[in-house]
Amino acid sequence: MIYSEMGTDDSPSESTAMHLMDCLVKRLVSKAQRGISIRDEVMALKQQLPCFLSYYHTDHSYSVSLESVFRCHAAVCGLSTLPTYAESEAIARLVFADFSSPLVRRRYADRRYEMAQKHANLIAYIEYLFHQNKRLLVVRVDLGYRKEFQHEATIARVYADLDWWLQAKNTGQGVFENCVGCAWVLEQGQQKGYHIHVALFFDGDKRRSDWVVGNAVGDVWQQATNGIGTFHNCSSDKARYREQGCLGIGLFKSSDPDACEAVLGAVRYLTNVDKEDQVLLAKPKGRRTFGTGQIRG
Repeated sequence: MIYSEMGTDDSPSESTAMHLMDCLVKRLVSKAQRGISIRDEVMALKQQLPCFLSYYHTDHSYSVSLESVFRCHAAVCGLSTLPTYAESEAIARLVFADFSSPLVRRRYADRRYEMAQKHANLIAYIEYLFHQNKRLLVVRVDLGYRKEFQHEATIARVYADLDWWLQAKNTGQGVFENCVGCAWVLEQGQQKGYHIHVALFFDGDKRRSDWVVGNAVGDVWQQATNGIGTFHNCSSDKARYREQGCLGIGLFKSSDPDACEAVLGAVRYLTNVDKEDQVLLAKPKGRRTFGTGQIRG
């Protein structure tokens, strides 16, 4: 890690620091494009940079906005973590120049294309699961971290906890017995910080209660996080989903022509290309943000 000496107990969590900087860059670019003064954004950049830089890892990959800030800061300040106002203004101008380049616009377009491909893969995977099973029990759980422990939930820690949870799932034992499929996506939000949306599919001839299974799945996540994790069992929202006409969790028969579409509606959120405010801004290089089981045969 570089700049680690700048971290303090009063600093925002890693997720919050990354999200604040991403929002700042977007405001800065928007104002500069319209010819509006960016003095407030330059002051905010000067204030946020020390904490933001304290979370930088050379073995992580970053979003377009954050990568631009790291690169432009290094060009102006080198390893200094306390830029002057003039240096912060120079960084801001370089960031704006970055966002005016065709390369950056292409990277944003590539990300939307990648999400569209993930969506298509998810649809094919769910259709495959319905074809392979007479009944499916569909469970949706959201996994995250308790607010008071957000500082401990670095992206490296999140992936380690996710690996532990996935390994437990892959054993097919305990709550995961008769699990025939899984889809997950790792995201980052302003309020929730790092969080994971999970859809699990069980053999509906052998498992019936999505409420019981969902709570047990959440308990495994709490084990994976050594007690600092939290979860939301989406089965608690079934009444609301039913009123909205989009109930896609619970027990479904593959012979029901509307069942697959109902389930797709419930898990479509995992790969929604319009969730700009939920995009993961940093991750260890080479790690995925989305996963499903395999289509065999």
